[in-house]
Amino acid sequence: MNIKKKIEKLFQKNFLFNKLKEHDRNYKSDKNIFFSDHHLSHAASAFFPSPFNEAVILTADGVGDWATTTVAIGKNSNLEIKKEIHFFSVKFFSLNPPSHSGIFFLK
Repeated sequence: MNIKKKIEKLFQKNFLFNKLKEHDRNYKSDKNIFFSDHHLSHAASAFFPSPFNEAVILTADGVGDWATTTVAIGKNSNLEIKKEIHFFSVKFFSLNPPSHSGIFFLK
């Protein structure tokens, strides 16, 4: 995980901790606040309920943490991201093709 992601997660954790503390003054620790990787979550939601014991999982997203496209390998109860692309994904370009081709619409 790069430093920017760590900093963002650090501030999110602090924000959540403070909100939880507002609701429960006895809430003393952020040790039980966890974050999962965005694309790993996508891959897990596709692989684990599937009927397959082994699979290659491709995720493509506009933006998700820093990666926009990932390839993961799922085998039995294990899932591992093997490759990440840190650039605009196919999905990102498909959302608004004119703006990515240099054509802009003024409102």
